[in-house]
Amino acid sequence: MEQPLISLRADAYPASPIRKLLPYAKAAEAAGHKVFYLNIGEPDLPTPSVFIEAMRRYQAHHIAYAPSQGHPTLLQAIQSYFAKDGYSFDIQDLQVTQGATDALLFSFYVICNPGDEILTPEPFYPNYLAFTKQLDIQLVGIPTFAETGYAIPGIDVIEKRITKKTKAILIANPSNPSGRVYRDDELQRLITLAKKYNLWLIGDELYRKLTFAKHQAISFAHYQDIEDRTIIVDSVSKRYSACGARIGCILSKNKVFMQKIHRLGQSRLGVSLLDQIGASELYRLPETHIQWTRDQYFARIATVIEKLKTNPAIQFVVPEGAFYMMLQVPVKDAEAFALWLIQDYVYQGQRLLVTPGKDFYVDHTRGKQEIRIAFVLEPNAMAKAMDILLSGLKTYQSLGR
Repeated sequence: MEQPLISLRADAYPASPIRKLLPYAKAAEAAGHKVFYLNIGEPDLPTPSVFIEAMRRYQAHHIAYAPSQGHPTLLQAIQSYFAKDGYSFDIQDLQVTQGATDALLFSFYVICNPGDEILTPEPFYPNYLAFTKQLDIQLVGIPTFAETGYAIPGIDVIEKRITKKTKAILIANPSNPSGRVYRDDELQRLITLAKKYNLWLIGDELYRKLTFAKHQAISFAHYQDIEDRTIIVDSVSKRYSACGARIGCILSKNKVFMQKIHRLGQSRLGVSLLDQIGASELYRLPETHIQWTRDQYFARIATVIEKLKTNPAIQFVVPEGAFYMMLQVPVKDAEAFALWLIQDYVYQGQRLLVTPGKDFYVDHTRGKQEIRIAFVLEPNAMAKAMDILLSGLKTYQSLGR
């Protein structure tokens, strides 16, 4: 009997490169092996207790819909959080969303028509490609390279990629996956082009406070002359280790844009009430908590670098922010290596899951010898994971692959 058809759009939708090897990891665990998960940006740091404590104080006799724009307590907490950094937003400039995922999808939906294009530095967070495909939008890569620290290239390089269909420039600052913290001069290039070609600027700023070197991440909100074309995306997921709360937000001073965003929020009915109540307390945490969080990641990065230095054939750029790193490994096919590593290689009863690098690019010639790791485990666990990687790589190379 003939089956009903699915859409061409759904058929072409990409599998998550971050999760597609997950079944092999679960099979390894079922076989009794310890698996170190460095594939996904889900920190093991404790979620601050204020989150659960705030939820427990909720006394109403039923859990109602939250206001579609967001619970007033959370909206005010977000407003205050940005005000501490000198960024002033009216309440109507905010929209609470189901994680940063909905914040990006909402933004793309409002500013783009099918067939339009969004520019972003590559390597990039792979779900950007998934989000744009959902809406029949084209993601266009701005090439960055490890040799230059993943710096944004000159205006002439970017300008060649701008067409009549280009609607926005999207950056994650700091970058997932490269760890680059973009400098003022790099952002000024994007701003110059946004003004020249009347483009939106979308700042994915989930990791803005998570920087480890001398450079601090600059928010697009810093530049007052572009507030009419600036969209900022934020979330509690990463800096507060609350990925499962699924609380994100959009901020923009463009009133027309936010009117459309609020309509989309209404169509979602409202984000989880209890999670919003908990998240409001996270936004109120002092800067000392963020500093403590930075210190944890800095220790993990230092541990990994010491291990990787023992094999000079592995090339990398020390991350300046976020908690990821791209590694160029001396193999022909890093995806085949990543699959072998989790499916076939056992080191002292342990296995390792990493993410292949090719899906962090739209340029299909790049990333074939790269993997991404996430610093989501405590230093001793990160050290053990690197032992598996280094030993596994040596064994893999001996197989002539």
